[in-house]
Amino acid sequence: MNSPDDAIAADVDRTGWSCITIHDIAPPFAYTVGLMKTYDHPELILFGRPDDDYSLLADLVVAISGGSRLDTVATCDTSLSSRATGRVRLAC
Repeated sequence: MNSPDDAIAADVDRTGWSCITIHDIAPPFAYTVGLMKTYDHPELILFGRPDDDYSLLADLVVAISGGSRLDTVATCDTSLSSRATGRVRLAC
């Protein structure tokens, strides 16, 4: 039987990263696994956006895979995807 860790490792091997979502506590959050291994980039964590946390992180990973660095604290207006618009505080 495959463990959750095996599924995460398979995601990282296949796509370069995985997203872990924790929605049963307040505030809900999601974080990446694999960015350091794949892109030599700090992992990302996102709090309080359970409806679009995966899509926001996925859009940030696309930027990272294209060479962007998000390893400073910043607040920015963003429209990273059609569902994810508004102010996002990036703290890596």
